[in-house]
This record gives sequence, structure tokens and C-alpha cells, in this order.
Amino acid sequence: MKKSLFSMLILCVIGLQSVLAQSREVSGVVTSADDGLSIPGVSVIVKGTTIGTTTDFDGNYSLNVPEDGKILIFSFVGMTTQELEITGSRMNVFMGSESIGMDEVMVVAYGVAKKSSFTGAAQTVSSDQITSAKVESLDKALAGKVSGVRVASATGAPGSSGDIQIRGIGSITGSTSPLYVIDGVAITSGSFGHSGSSSNILSTINPEDIASMTILKDAAAASLYGSRAANGVIIITTKKGKSGKTKFNFKANYGISEMATNSYEHMSGEAYYDYLMKSYENWYLNSTGNLLNATDAQHSAAAAQAQQDMIDEGWERKNGANWTDEVYGHGKDQDYQLSVSGGSDKNQYYISAGYKNVEGLVSNRSFERYSSVININSKAKDWFDLSAKAQLSYTEQVGDRDQSDQEQGIGTTSPLSMVFSADPTQPAYNEDGSLNLSAGLGKVNNPLQVLNSADQFINTKTYRALNTLSGKVQILPELSFTSINSVDYVNVEMLEYWGPSSINGESVNGMGTRDQNRVITMISSNVLNYSKTFNEVHNFSALAGLEIEDYEYLFVRATAKDYSTDKLIELSSGKADEATSSIYSTFMQSVFGSVNYNFANKYYFAASVRQDESSKLGKDNRKGTFWSASASWRFTEEDFVNASFLTDGKLRFSYGTNGTLPSGSYSHLGLYNFSGVYGPNSAIYLDQAANLDLGWEMSSNLNVGVDLTLFNKVSLSAEYFYKYTKDLLLKVPTSYVTGFDDALQNSGEISNQGLDIEIHANDILNSEFKWNADLVLSTLSAKVEKLPGGSDILLGDGNLYQYSEGQDLYTFYLPTWNGVNNETGFSEFLIDPTKAATAANLTMNYGDAGRGPVAKAFPDFSGGFTNTFSYKGFTLTALTTFQYGGNLFDYAGYFFHHDGVRGSFNLAKDVEGNYWTPENTNADNPQPVYGWANRPDRWSTKHIKSTDYIRLKEIGLSYNLPKHLYEKFGVNNVKVNLNVSNVAYLYAATKDMELEVNLNGYRTVDTPLARTYSMGVSVDF
Repeated sequence: MKKSLFSMLILCVIGLQSVLAQSREVSGVVTSADDGLSIPGVSVIVKGTTIGTTTDFDGNYSLNVPEDGKILIFSFVGMTTQELEITGSRMNVFMGSESIGMDEVMVVAYGVAKKSSFTGAAQTVSSDQITSAKVESLDKALAGKVSGVRVASATGAPGSSGDIQIRGIGSITGSTSPLYVIDGVAITSGSFGHSGSSSNILSTINPEDIASMTILKDAAAASLYGSRAANGVIIITTKKGKSGKTKFNFKANYGISEMATNSYEHMSGEAYYDYLMKSYENWYLNSTGNLLNATDAQHSAAAAQAQQDMIDEGWERKNGANWTDEVYGHGKDQDYQLSVSGGSDKNQYYISAGYKNVEGLVSNRSFERYSSVININSKAKDWFDLSAKAQLSYTEQVGDRDQSDQEQGIGTTSPLSMVFSADPTQPAYNEDGSLNLSAGLGKVNNPLQVLNSADQFINTKTYRALNTLSGKVQILPELSFTSINSVDYVNVEMLEYWGPSSINGESVNGMGTRDQNRVITMISSNVLNYSKTFNEVHNFSALAGLEIEDYEYLFVRATAKDYSTDKLIELSSGKADEATSSIYSTFMQSVFGSVNYNFANKYYFAASVRQDESSKLGKDNRKGTFWSASASWRFTEEDFVNASFLTDGKLRFSYGTNGTLPSGSYSHLGLYNFSGVYGPNSAIYLDQAANLDLGWEMSSNLNVGVDLTLFNKVSLSAEYFYKYTKDLLLKVPTSYVTGFDDALQNSGEISNQGLDIEIHANDILNSEFKWNADLVLSTLSAKVEKLPGGSDILLGDGNLYQYSEGQDLYTFYLPTWNGVNNETGFSEFLIDPTKAATAANLTMNYGDAGRGPVAKAFPDFSGGFTNTFSYKGFTLTALTTFQYGGNLFDYAGYFFHHDGVRGSFNLAKDVEGNYWTPENTNADNPQPVYGWANRPDRWSTKHIKSTDYIRLKEIGLSYNLPKHLYEKFGVNNVKVNLNVSNVAYLYAATKDMELEVNLNGYRTVDTPLARTYSMGVSVDF
């Protein structure tokens, strides 16, 4: 079937040659000088005549020119008009921007569009905005730069994954990540490394090779991508060559990093000594039943016994190392890029090579990337364009297990665990400079002994090759056929090693695990484009396409234990323990089409439809149809609008649908597991119930917006969006007679709505000193509308989240902590969280406390404010991000506010001097009780913290050196730059904490974000 399709496409391309008209003509492509994107709708007229045409969807034009025609005029609203002498049959033109506003060109679904004619919701991010963040993964670079987009990092470890959501929370249990498209090809994204360590194959893509990114937000913009676009689409356009002489660019950046906040500060040695002795004293009182009513004599006896225990255990009241500083040191960031581009009118090329090396704040945590891109574009014939693109990359990430999976527990060798299980009364080093191996409160004798060794690690290597071959046939001046064919090959190899004498490996005498995750995605996308203007006012374009996608995922694992030596890490050094493999294949074929019409660049109408057929669903339910309809009115083109301050204005409306497929390849099938064990024998058991009626999650999207350009300087966009998702993919409880607790079904509904606002101002001062400002702001309300049977759903670590009809998504479900009783010094909780805190409704027994919905994770509004100041050769850019109304669950803080229960853990700095004593009855923390079975330290609203903040996220200063210093050496430009990322919180509702946590509000026990200071140079020659 697939071979037949490809054969038919090739025959179509060959057969189309016979219809090509033979005539003398001038043709070419018009692109933007700012970003290299092709520009549709450019007017091309032979000067002195009425003979003309407009560029098509891809910026191409073809025009029959009379013998006496000498000059072509290229004009486009928002671009500088050009009059060019005809020099041959092929003329490619670069047009520069004249002003800001609605006439910038954007890459959209299966083509490009000028903003004035686009009826959907989309925003473009430039190359400079992407690279200014100095991050290893492109998704993290979007923070604070796009309205409606929320971005977070799973951890601050090098190479860790980002977390991104566009216009809210698209699903409860399904994926909420957007679709990524590179140069017209949907790519593989996500984490394929160790399930217990954060990684991201998006980091294989070098941000320096990106020309722009367009974020498609509503159905009108994204419905052509159908079932993959429910969470939005991010279209990535890579850099291309331009005709002209060969240009070289070399960039080098070097940076150092430190922890961006005062996170994880711990009690001093002396303070911990006092706290521990107090917890011992209360333990004695509790063991005799006198904790709440002890006499002075009993207190004195318990205190004396506690002091004697401290002496017997060898404690000394003194200050030792600051273990936070010892474990979280300084990292390094190196980045080197070389690119060469150029070409002729017929052939252009862009070639790059890049190297990036990031050393983390913690020893033996690193990320390394080698990358290259080759983009070749050729005008092979007057009627045929050919493009070949190859992106090759190799990354290596070294680290250890983290808590990015948000499972309960803190690993013994987690950096944070070792900070707080280190003895704060002990130094890190002995007087002779050797490590102090008596500096631990638990199994780890000294955190530095573990971190500086190579006997425990996870090494993840990723190989990626994204190869694309595309061709375009210009059948008629107004009709073209484009075929894009790609192979995305990703191979992730993971090695986890625990040496026989390592902390984690000693119980099994060493362990090694090798995983291979190989993903091959083949896509063929074939589109017919038609574009024509009738009577100079009726502008019509349409496209029709066929797309097929073949996906294959191979997983192989082998594990060995009981190593015979600690000198060799390969699995052959141990005894075989586990070997398994599995392969998953899916196939999808799609047909789609769209039409666009505008009258006199005033009234715009668009419609699109796509039908996907996926093997992930049952044969009777595999097809899903997704559509959109949109319109806009450019009211400033009306004669009755005559406001001098209003340069341009447009109203937009769109409505449409998207879908989401199950994440599993065979979620609809009844599956058997053949890896079972029954005594000494292998066994087979039923593993998954069948649901042949399983279908798509379906989202309906409404968007209403207004775009304004004021004084030819300021552009304003305001949009209201409403997205309603039904037929959620949820595991619904089933009767036990089926043999299963639950089954995946389409049931449940959620909604997201809010406002997206953007304000962009250029050259505000209108002077030699330039000031540009960009503000993006978004609001969000995300609700659960319906659930199966109306019953609540509890999900997450320890059923942390409650999903209930009418309630916010990402709502925390916890007991309510009512603070510390000033008289007893112990924590109190509400018995019934729906009632007031009366004496009858309060308890100090955690087990009697009732749970309830207490706060939501996502903010009410968030955004970013960028200011760019330029004077002569200097440019200063500052990005400030902010959010309000969100909360986090402080899982890390739960361990370090343990109320004395965990004797082998230090406590957070904010507990020092701030716990209840008879002399300090207004303290925020209760008096400590060592080993208390009541466990008042357990999860409650005590661990819910506000994430409201205003943060100086990025600041950069660059300077273009005077040309006379280098032009005699053949150098065209030299720019030096200084950058700082995650600079400082200008305001933080919760102090001394990293507030940019996972989007579901879960603060893990992992390394927080780093502040990086970098300097670099860019040389053009």
C-alpha cells in the first residue's frame, strides 16, 4: 500500500511536465530580508503597464513580460516597494520591512501567510529571541515571550526536559504537549531515556539553526494538523541560504552558573544540635505518656536524659560545613557554532556545525551536543524546485535518578537528600585535606565521596538524523504541487550503573542496565496549492493534501546484577538478571484541504478540513474529521474609518475542532502479557481489556480577536479563547467480574478559557536612542465539566490531585493545617475542612484530619515584558516574567520541615529559631518530637506555597565593534555580548525557593534552576 502511494506520487510529478506552458517569462521567489521567509501576496507589476501578478502561497511568481518591459515593481503593505531592472528570466527579490504591524510573514500550517490575511491565532518568535535564553532545549527558550504559552523545566539538571502548554490544560491523563513541526515535517518529541531521569530529545535540535518559531494556538491555525494539534502546534523554520557571496559566521560563548535562588538552605550545626536535643526530650515525654501534661520535674528529667544521649552519641554543639554550598557548586556552559551560507539565484545553501557542553551545579552532571545542519535549495528547472535537508546530532547526558516522574520518595544518593542527611556540625574535609568520612547522618558518609566517584550514574546517548527531501512543481503560474518526504531516526541508548561498593549497588553487589529506545518515523506529505487574484480584488487560494505517517518504536532492555568486579561496568561483568524487548508500530493516513478568500484585502474568509485514519483505534472507529471556519474584517480599509492614529485594524473570529489520540499504540485491543511467571515456569495472563469503540479526545475551539496598529509604531492584539474538550481518555472503574479494576474509555469533559494580550512597540522615542517594548499577558480558567458517573477522580503521588466537576484542574487535595497551637506547641488540623476552625473541629491527630480541595496549581495570569534599548553599536535587552494566582506543593519542603520526626535529616533554615518553645509561643513551626508516630509533618496545606512572582529572567548586552577595527582583515562584523539568565526575583510571594516548578505545581526534590553568566563573540566574514 505504501509503495503504491509513493509510486503514484512520482508518476504524477513526471506526468505534470507535459502540461507546462512554453513561453518567455520572468519568474522568481520573493522573500523577507528580515527572516528569509517567502512572502505570499506580493504585487508584481511591469512598470508603465497594467500587466502584473501576485506571489503565490510560497512567494513564487511568474509573469509574461512584453519585449519593451524593462522594470518590475514589487510592492507589499508593510514592506519597502522595490523597482528592479529586469536582468534575466530569473529574479529573486528580498523585501525589507517598512514598519511593524499586521504585514509580517508567518510560517503556518502547510505554507506561509502574512499576518494581515491570517484569520487564526498565531505568534512568531525570532531567532534572536530563541537564542537569547542560552538554553540547551528550544522549548525552554519560549518562557515569557508568547502569550498563552506556559513553560517550565522539570529540573535544573543539564539536558532535562521542558514542560510546555499552549492555552491551558488539554487533558487529564493524556498528553498536554504540543506538536512540533520542522520545515513542514512533524517530528518525534518527548523523553525516551531512563524513566526515573529527566531527558528530552528536543535537545538534539540546535537553537542556533532556527530562523523562527510560529506557535499556532487555535483551531483555525492548527486544525490542518488534525488529531495531533489539540494542544497547539509549534512550527520550527530552520535557517536557509540566500543568493549572494558566501558568508561565514562563527559564534563562541562561555558561561559559569550558580544556583539561581537561595533554595535548600539548612540549619546551622549549633541550631540543629539544639533542635535535635529538644526532639529527644519530647520523645522521652511522649514515651511516658506525659507529652501534653508534663510537670516541670518531668521536663527537667527528660532534658537531662536527652543531653546525656547527645553526649553518648558523640554530638558536639558546633558549626560545620554548609552542605548546600558543598553539593551545589558552580557549573560551566560552552557553546561554539560555525555556519556557512550563500548561493546563486538558482541554488542556495546553509551548512552549520555546533558544539555545546554544559556542566551542572552538581558534580558528574553534564550535557554535551554535537550537531550539524545542511539545507540545500535548488531551482532545478524554471518549473521545478528541489530541496534537501539533513539534521544530524549526537547528545550525551550524564546524571543520576531524579524525581521528575513525581513518584514518592527521595533517593539516598539524591544531591538534595545528601545535603540534608549530612551532619551540619561536621566539616567536609579533615585538617589534612582528606574527605571527612564521619560527616553523614545516614548511609552516606560524606556527599562529596559519592558525587566525586564514578561508581553510580546514568549515561544517556541520543543519535538523531532528520532527513527531508522535497520537490515543488509549478504546473501553472497559479497552481503548484509540493511533496515533502522525511525520515526521522532517533536512537536513545541508556546505561545505568551501580558499582558493587556504591550506596545503591551494595545491596545487590552491583547492577547494570542497558536500554535501547529506537524510533523511526517516516512521513510523506503531498499538497496541491492554488492561488489567483481575479479582477484585482478577489484573492483566492486553496490547497488539498494527502499525508501518510509510519511510526515504529523498538525497546530493548538487559540487566545484570552481582558484579564480580568494580573495575568493569559492562553487563558481562555480572550475572544476567533481566532481558526483554518489545516493538510498537502505528500508521496514519490523512487527507486535508483548505480554502482562503479575501475581497480587496478587506474581508477575509477561510475554512479547512482534515480526516485522519489511525491504527491506534478500532477498525470501526479509526477515522476522525477535524475542521475549522474563520473570518476577519480589516476595518481600517473602509472609507468611513479615517483615524490618523490608527494605521491598521482587524477583527477576527474562528471556530473549529481538534483531536487527541491515545498515547498507547494498542490501547483499544485486548492484550495478553507473555512475561508472567508461575513458580519456576513462564506464564501468560490477560493484561488489558479490549475497547474497540475507543475514539479520539475531541476539542472544540472558539477564538475572537482584535488586532490594531497605532501610529505606525505600536501593535496590539487581544483575543478571547474558549476550548471545550469532551470524550476524555480516562481509565474508568469496571466490574471486578471482568478481571480488571478499570478500562480506558472515552468519558469526561473539561474546559479552558482566557484572554491573550500582546503589545509590541518599536522605536518609541523616535530618536537615535532606540527603545522597543514587547508585553505578552495571558489569563486562564481551566475547569472539570463532567466525569464518569459524576464521581471524583484522585490522581498523582499519594492522590495529591482531585478532579471534581466544577472544580479547577490541577487542584490539590489535602488536609487543612490550622497552624501551631500557642498553648500546646503542636500542629492542629481541621477535622472537617468544609467547616470553620472551631475547637470542636480541630485535632492534633493527623489521622483524624479530613482532606479537601485546597488550592490550584496554574496561575490566574502570567506573561512577560521585554525591553530592548539600542544606541549606536550597543543593545541592551531585558526580559521580565511574572505570574499571579498559582500555587505549588512543596514536596521537597515536606522532608525538611519534619517536626523532629526524621532524626537522620537536617531541617530547612527557616525552622531555625522559628519553632515553638515556652519562650517562643508564636512560632510558625511546632515543637519537635523525635520519631512521633502521630506524624504531624505529613502532607497538608502547610506544604502549599504561592508561586506569585516577578522575575528578571534574562538580561543581555551586546556591542557591534567599529568596522575600521577589522574590515581590512575581510571581516564584515564583530559583535560581543554579555548575558545573564534567571537573574533575580524582583518580587516573590514565597522567599528562598525556586517558584518555576512543573506546570502541575509539583516541586520535586531535584536540582533547581541555575543562574548563568555568559560572554561571547559573533564574527561574520
